[in-house]
Amino acid sequence: MKTLTTALIAELNLTVTRPGYLIELGYSPTLRMSTLSDLSWNGQTWIGWDAKVSGVSLDGKGVNKATLTLGNTDTTISAVVLGVGAADIPVSIWAIYAGATALGDAVQVFSGVMDGCTIDADKVRFTLSPQGTQTLESPRVFISNLTGFNWLKPAGSVVTVGTDNFALKSYSAARG
Repeated sequence: MKTLTTALIAELNLTVTRPGYLIELGYSPTLRMSTLSDLSWNGQTWIGWDAKVSGVSLDGKGVNKATLTLGNTDTTISAVVLGVGAADIPVSIWAIYAGATALGDAVQVFSGVMDGCTIDADKVRFTLSPQGTQTLESPRVFISNLTGFNWLKPAGSVVTVGTDNFALKSYSAARG
């Protein structure tokens, strides 16, 4: 059972509460954003950002999903995404109230990874999914004639990436 701080009790008793989110994106360096304003929490500075968290859900199997939309009018976020990518980047999101920012006041509502994104002129929308077997699978994208490659190594060839060896399968064997 969670013990509520005096500040959180006071915030929850207001006629109009001021809920928000703290969003941590695992880029290097880590990006920490707040939907409220600039604030300090857990020994870190969180920058106020135009951000929207939606679709946070937990299904019957315990799979957590969400959508994160970040304002991009200055193209900062799209530059990071285009430079580094948006696949498998760790994401943590906490719900918090403006008047209650003690360490124990925030509640983590999502912990997982980016699963992809779309970039618009004024925003970047990320789909978020749990870190698990779906996101740990390699390769995440199949390379075949169907995806625009017209010269492929034959099935059974071994490709070395770093210290990992990948045996290539035929497209039908890989999908089956």
